[in-house]
Amino acid sequence: MLSLRILNKSLGAFISVFTLFCIFSHAGNALADTLFLKNGRSIEGLIKEESSRYIELNVGFGTVRFEKNLIEEIRRSTPLEAAEIENRWERERLKAERTKAVAEEGRQRSIEAWREKRESEKIEAQYEPKSAGIAKKSGQIAVEAVLNGKAKASLVLDTGASLVMLTAATARKLGIDAAKEGADIQIQVADGRRINAKFITLESVAISGAEAKNVEAAVLPDEVVDPGFGDGLLGMSYLRRFNFHFDYENERLVLEKNR
Repeated sequence: MLSLRILNKSLGAFISVFTLFCIFSHAGNALADTLFLKNGRSIEGLIKEESSRYIELNVGFGTVRFEKNLIEEIRRSTPLEAAEIENRWERERLKAERTKAVAEEGRQRSIEAWREKRESEKIEAQYEPKSAGIAKKSGQIAVEAVLNGKAKASLVLDTGASLVMLTAATARKLGIDAAKEGADIQIQVADGRRINAKFITLESVAISGAEAKNVEAAVLPDEVVDPGFGDGLLGMSYLRRFNFHFDYENERLVLEKNR
């Protein structure tokens, strides 16, 4: 009697395991709704909507509508099969989203690395020596500068001048009304005279790519018509930002930005 009960218990456990195996095996091979078309083709999915005229089939990534007069036969899934297919689609969707997120993260890292490299190269480029051609005029050395990124000016180098100095005409080329915008200062010119001028700050002064921002400058009054240095002087408010020397053999001014 005891051995019979053990046998029945073992048989019951076997049947339970076999039943579960069958269920999961069936779920793993779930059959979708299948439309067999009259042109010999077939398409699988889950029927989302059905009317007397058409069938709308969910194919996992969207829906497709078929007129019933084009359908030869319909094979329908069971509710269990439909649930398994929907679950599989959801798993695939989540997997695709994760793959996309990983790819996007990698793309963003690549972009950030590229930007950092470009920024590093840009910063390093600022410290590379730049050279500009020089012109000798009556014993003076002049270079061509770009002021505020828009106006060219011929400036005479003067290491004795504490500021960049501009004529009133040059300031007007920049759209600067020194009489209204500048603060009153006095400056001493080469012949020892002290004259009134206006103090301004230039957005930038660049010579052959050697650029300095926020450069202090003085604008001469209109009555100083011919100061003897063209458009202005290139003083130390610009030059102190650089290590500079003259290459007289090649007639170049070499500027290397201070670190």
